[in-house]
Formats: sequence, C-alpha cells, structure tokens
Amino acid sequence: MDLMFKRGSELILIRILGNKTLQFGKIQGQYLKLSSIEGLKLSISGILSEFPDLEDKSEKEIREEGLKRFIQHVKSMRTNEEVRDYLRKDLGKHGYLLQFYQKNGHRTVKVKNGDI
Repeated sequence: MDLMFKRGSELILIRILGNKTLQFGKIQGQYLKLSSIEGLKLSISGILSEFPDLEDKSEKEIREEGLKRFIQHVKSMRTNEEVRDYLRKDLGKHGYLLQFYQKNGHRTVKVKNGDI
C-alpha cells in the first residue's frame, strides 16, 4: 500500500510492504527515491507529547528513540488498513496531510482534507 502525504510544499510517499516494513521517499517532480523510514522528519514536540519519558535526552536521541517506538508500534498492527489509519492520524500531528493512497497497484484514491 502506498500513502502520499503533503507537508508544506513537499510531497512524500510511504510504502507499506507486506511484512509491515515501511519505506519513505520524497517526490520531486517525477523523481522518487525510496529509502528506509528513518528519513521521515518528526517534530520534537510531537515526539515528546507521545513519549514524555524522553524529555531529558538530547534532540538526536529523542528523534532516534521516537522513530524506533513508532516503527515497533506499526509492526504490531494486523492489517495494512490499520497501519494506514494510524499513519494518517499520527503523522497529522507532525504536519503531514494524507493526499492519496493506493492499494495493491489498483487505482489511486484521492483523500479529501486528510479524511478517508
């Protein structure tokens, strides 16, 4: 399943593979390069609101641990739709707005105002 989010003027794609592995890519024109999910920019304030126990750590440690916990939570979900809904809701807190999603190579579905 592919999810396309908009954050400011940048478009990003998150691909959910069958084993709950996430790939991340920035879309620039017609160019897309997928990499691991570690490229995703999460805000420090958003991470601390979810995980207040990280408050006494450095900014780098907060981002690393927040991303690690985020990935663990996604892997614990049973279906791709559950992952899609969680990503839409959770990344919305960090300024990402879901624009489109595509499942199993079928037609792309446009999402209005970030709601499915």
